[in-house]
Parts: sequence; C-alpha cells; structure tokens
Amino acid sequence: MYADNFKAMLAFAPVNDVRMSLMTPLESYIRLGKDLGERRKTILSLRKEKLDMTYKFIEQKTLGMDCNKPHEFSDMFDKFGKHYCVNFTISRYDGVSIYQVARGIYNQLTEKDETLNEAIGITAQRESTGTLKCNFMHQRIIAQPKQTGRNSVKMPEMESNGVFYCRFGDNSAVLATDYVDHDELHPYDESNRIRKDMSSGVVLTAHDDSDGKKYVVVKRYTMAKLHMYPHKVAQKQQDRFFLSMFHSHDNMKRLVVDRVLQHSDTGCSCTGNKTSCCCASDESSIPCGGHARAQVSV
Repeated sequence: MYADNFKAMLAFAPVNDVRMSLMTPLESYIRLGKDLGERRKTILSLRKEKLDMTYKFIEQKTLGMDCNKPHEFSDMFDKFGKHYCVNFTISRYDGVSIYQVARGIYNQLTEKDETLNEAIGITAQRESTGTLKCNFMHQRIIAQPKQTGRNSVKMPEMESNGVFYCRFGDNSAVLATDYVDHDELHPYDESNRIRKDMSSGVVLTAHDDSDGKKYVVVKRYTMAKLHMYPHKVAQKQQDRFFLSMFHSHDNMKRLVVDRVLQHSDTGCSCTGNKTSCCCASDESSIPCGGHARAQVSV
C-alpha cells in the first residue's frame, strides 16, 4: 500500500502541491482601476516580475528531468466551491524555430484560435480592453460551453479577465499569463457567469541535435480555476465538461503543431533577420508574426 501511494505521489509530483496551497507562484494579486493610464501602468509594472518568476518556477519544476523526452502530469479536484485543473507538460517540436512555436502557443493561451477552442468545447468572444504592441496584452473573454447532449441544460457562460506577457532572448522565450482579481472598469458578473481564473507559464528553448537539425523544447505549466459557486450545474454535466478540459491537452498539442507547420522560419517580416525579431527584445512581448506561409518538415 505504501509503495503504491509513493508511486502515485511521484506521478503527480509537479502538480500535486496545488492541492495544499491552492495557488502557485505564477499568481499575484492584480487590481485594475478605472483610469486607463493607471491600468496600463499597473500591467506594465508587473511584467518583469511575472516573467522572471515564471522562468524560475518552470525551471525548478523540471530539475532532474530529461527534457528531450515528453512528460505530462495532470490533476483535477474541487475545493471550496471551485474546480481546479492543473497541467504540466514537456514537449519537443522538431524542425522549427522558437518564433513558430511561440506564435501557436500564444494563439492557444489567448483563445484566439477557433479550432483550439473547438477542442476544449467552447465558443469564445474576446474583448481587448487594453493593449500596447510588443509589451502586453489585456483582454476579457466570455466563453459559452457547448451543449453535449440534446437534453442537456445549457451551462452558464464563463468569464475570464487576464494579462499576457512574453519575452525573447538568445535561443529562449518565456510566456506568462495571469488573471485579474478585481477590475473596477469590468467587474466580474459572478451571479450569471462562471468566473475562470487562468495562470500559466511557458519556457521555450532552442537546440540543435547531433545532425545539426534544430528543435524546440517547450516546458509548460497551466492552472485553471473555475468558480462554480453559486451556479447549479448538474454533476454529470460538470463531470463531462471537466473531462473534456482534462483531455483537451492532447488535442491542443496536435493543433498547435498544425499551426506551427503553417509558418516557415523566413525571419522577421520587418528586418528579414533569421536570428532575432524586431519584436523580440526584453521590452517586447509578442513576435511580429509576419513570417510567410510554407510547409515545414517535422
């Protein structure tokens, strides 16, 4: 019995600490007022801290692991009226650049890819409430879970409000998202919608194998927290929806690969440079995304 329990603890090691703490170092209290200038200042002031903490947290999680091999750890549980879904993965993408992979992951993290949304089972409507190119993105997303059966009752809409940051360096990149706790301009409508808090961190590193072929290692940690109280959703319907979230990571990886294959590494569209991007400095966040479409062998 002890050996079985120990094996189970090891199997969930990178994610089981959330069951005790109910939070991760990727999260911090974010409060936004009504003044647009102050909102922007608050979001930008968190950028360096978020990206630095994300890198340290992800690297600590991967200590002792062979990052050239795939790993996946997942956990789901309910506590205090909230449903938690935690996922940690290490993936390898062959024959591609960091910019190609980052663009696919960016579209998935910000729920901008409708095919990826289909894999999760939601229809999303986005509202960007504050953006500044190459520094941050802040947006609210209203998502409607799709009905899974003819007689099933429609689940309430899900509402998320979060920020996105990204930083590129030499052969590496860090992406981070976190949720806004309190927004005076756009308060959560928790009586009618399920609030969804999402925190995630991604570290990408570029490598060359023994044959000189390039590949990218992606280390990713995601925690989604759904505020189910006071919404009354049938347990069977909840289980079905949460199960689709649990298994959506395989679909997401496949679809991200498909998106990566659509963009060749022709370099930055503004400068033509294949080793750096005009948007890839420490003060930047999102790659320019101007690479031409082509087929990449993977």
